[in-house]
Amino acid sequence: MKRRLIFAVNTCIISGVIALSLIYMTESRKSFARSKTMSFLAMAKSISQITSNYMNGEQLACDTWSNYINNSHISIEEAMTFLRMSIARKHSTAHIIYIDDGSMEGLSSEAHADNKDDYSVSYKRNENLFQTFETRNDGVKANITRAFTNPVNGRQSIAFYNKITLNDGGRDRAALLLRIIPLDTLRNSWVFPTESYKNAEISLIDSDGDYIIKGKSFKSSNFFEFYKSYNSPDYNMQKAFQDNVTGGNGTTAMRNSRGEEWIIAHAVVNSASDWIIISSLPRSELKLSSTDIPLLIIITCGLVLIIVFNLIMLIMFNRQLSLTAEAEKAANRAKSDFLSVMSHDIRTPINAVLGLDEMILRESGSPVIQGYASDIQSSGKMLLGLINDILDFSKIEAGKMEIVTADYDEGDVMSDLVNIISPRAQAKGLAFVVNADSSMPCLLRGDDTRIKQCTLNLLTNAVKYTHSGSVTLNIGWEKVDDSHIVIKTQVVDTGIGIKQEDLKKLCSPYERIEESRNRNIEGTGLGMSIVTKLLAAMGSTLSVKSEYGKGSEFAFDVRQEVRGWKELGDWREHREEALLSVEHYKESFQAPSASILIVDDTPMNLTVVKALLKATRVQIETAADAMTALEKAHDKKFDMILADHLMPQMGGLEMLEKLRADSSSVNQNTVCIALTANAMNGAREMYLAAGFADYVTKPIDAAKLEAVLQKYLPAELVLHEGDEGYVENAAAGEAGQAAHGADPLVQALFGIDSAEALHNCGGTETFIETLRIFASSIEENAKKIESFAAAGDWHNYTILVHALKSSARLIGASKLSEDAKKLEALGNAAKAVSSGDSGAADDIRTLTPALLESYRAYVPRLRPLCGGDSGGQVGPAAQDAKKEDKPDIDAGMFSSAVAALKKALESADFAYAGEVLAGLDAYALPPGIGDTFTKIRESVGAGNKDAALALL
Repeated sequence: MKRRLIFAVNTCIISGVIALSLIYMTESRKSFARSKTMSFLAMAKSISQITSNYMNGEQLACDTWSNYINNSHISIEEAMTFLRMSIARKHSTAHIIYIDDGSMEGLSSEAHADNKDDYSVSYKRNENLFQTFETRNDGVKANITRAFTNPVNGRQSIAFYNKITLNDGGRDRAALLLRIIPLDTLRNSWVFPTESYKNAEISLIDSDGDYIIKGKSFKSSNFFEFYKSYNSPDYNMQKAFQDNVTGGNGTTAMRNSRGEEWIIAHAVVNSASDWIIISSLPRSELKLSSTDIPLLIIITCGLVLIIVFNLIMLIMFNRQLSLTAEAEKAANRAKSDFLSVMSHDIRTPINAVLGLDEMILRESGSPVIQGYASDIQSSGKMLLGLINDILDFSKIEAGKMEIVTADYDEGDVMSDLVNIISPRAQAKGLAFVVNADSSMPCLLRGDDTRIKQCTLNLLTNAVKYTHSGSVTLNIGWEKVDDSHIVIKTQVVDTGIGIKQEDLKKLCSPYERIEESRNRNIEGTGLGMSIVTKLLAAMGSTLSVKSEYGKGSEFAFDVRQEVRGWKELGDWREHREEALLSVEHYKESFQAPSASILIVDDTPMNLTVVKALLKATRVQIETAADAMTALEKAHDKKFDMILADHLMPQMGGLEMLEKLRADSSSVNQNTVCIALTANAMNGAREMYLAAGFADYVTKPIDAAKLEAVLQKYLPAELVLHEGDEGYVENAAAGEAGQAAHGADPLVQALFGIDSAEALHNCGGTETFIETLRIFASSIEENAKKIESFAAAGDWHNYTILVHALKSSARLIGASKLSEDAKKLEALGNAAKAVSSGDSGAADDIRTLTPALLESYRAYVPRLRPLCGGDSGGQVGPAAQDAKKEDKPDIDAGMFSSAVAALKKALESADFAYAGEVLAGLDAYALPPGIGDTFTKIRESVGAGNKDAALALL
């Protein structure tokens, strides 16, 4: 059976089930609501009858009293004596008042609340309570007053009354006998006949709408005024509602003060023709809330029918189709896994090849060799680009490609794109035109790395497939709201164009358009597929317009958050200003009176943070673990505490929790900042929720660290340029050292990316100190990692490889850092398995030996720079290293070292000069110059520039 037919049958069955269910449910609810409404009215009638019976009983008692008094011909005092003896219930009170002289004064059976000897009572102000003095003894109606305040005890009450005759000194006088009942007594006689209406409110009103007994939700003093206030009726609606309520028993609807719809059941009290019981209940309580068994049966049968039908159809399908689909999924998974592993494994030697080739280009003086090296560089970069595309695509297919938002400057993005594409366009003789809207905000938040990757891919393709003419990059924008804009990116070329029938192949992975025509153009065919998937992840799409033989136009829009409305202006000038600001670093503030505590289990990190903050003059104390930090913070007050997230025994989160719980600590409420290598989505929210004021990621960026300190330190401790106590040129020398530190000689000697390390450490002096700390801890940490892996202690294993990831990245050992990062992820996965025996654990045991081999390889690499012995320990023993253990230095490398040393001495940069000399210690120098270099070292150590230059 065809799928269309299966879909049609399923749709019909489901539609039928839904229709029957809706019809049944609607009718059932209507019937149930009507039934509950009638039951609610019955309850109101029941309460009205209870009220009527109660009133008849009270009136009967009042009639009995009046008959006795009239037949006995007694005085008012004698009558009160009789009444006091006759009152059986505590809630009842009796009053007798004279009505023949208009005084409305008399006696009460109860003394005044404030004077126990006073039994007088007066109704002079309450004449309107008594509608008639005629006693009605028809057995149906009661002589009853409106609600009033009892003049004796102040309680809200009603009175049942009869006219009587009293003997006053031999003279007959007309009087009124009142049986006084508190309203609470009447209200307490109401008994709800069913628990279903426990939320109902009961009120008692008269025919004018005035309350005798008032429900708690009624805001006005009159029921009909309440209806008018919250239902906005016109005159006819108001009159109809009033007539309905006063005309007899029934139900109606209205809205209460909260806007809810009420059902009102009203019933006339038989013993008082102008009194009405009002019962109110939210309509929602009349809805069907119990399980509807018939409806459940209908739905269940319908679903069973659908399931059976689909099972039969699935069995009838070709089983081979299912097997083929499963095989295809397995092949795709295998392909993705292979691509991921292959791209990582291949990229490592390619990076090494390109690095060594760069050294050949810089150091070789042979034009022939430089030509060969230039060709290697071009081909190597091409191959690296292909591998990067494969890696990105495998990440996307595996669902591991994340969009990570961060603050960035659009001017920097523009500069990077132009720096990469301009040389390629010039090499092909193409004009590269950049048009950027100068009014666009430049301070944005988003994933600038992925935006740049998409734009760069489009520009690279445009250069590839354009043989003459131009490639144009247009950047525009459109405001969305006060905090968001849309960046409009367009790439236009005058290239070969795309046929209309080939447009659908454009974004297909591993498929290239017109293969035979473009076979000499490098590429994997993955670029456009990656672009479309990345744009989809950012909520955007790629639009393409092309005319075969004339050129193409690619465009996409990306929504970004605006962090500042400063205009981009001329992006070229913006870039120049940015470069100048980087080259001339100056601390943003100084705080010599501020005291902070830095907690980190990695000594290198403590050294780096102290160095980065040196120019701010902040007083810094350090702690290597959380317990030490808590002890230091208990009695000494700090203005701020910076704590690492992952530390052995106790991490930063637990440390903060203990600090906040210790009421005896002077730093219980001190601002705390998290130091972490975790920069993934959700990290900021996690740290803020834990109680940190903010967080700083590793490797630490000096500018961001200063910004955080300036934000959270007390304002009175922060000094700016021009303030009293501010020291000029506090950071002198650091920028110069950092500028020289990126020389390729350092990378060749030590196997590290010194440019990255110098950026992370903030200067050469800190860089060297960090290297020494790193080298001194290699063997101890390696043994611990080895031990934890063997014991399956994944918690401590993960903490140590996390620390290695951060410290290796800090000194520029990028490959070692990436390897540690992979094992950290595996450690976290192994921790999640209670048994500790998982695929992740197996991978850790397989990969850890290679990591430790790479880690320990840095002992001999860093020995010359650190001044350590064969074990990697810091000390002067390195000066005694046997010369026969040192390799001969290459003539080209020696020449470069001498040139770098001379440049450092001419600029009086003794720190960098010492670094070059330390690097030369790893090699056996050319014969006959050992003594000269010994004297040069002495001159550099003494700071004698002229002597060192003369010797050089």
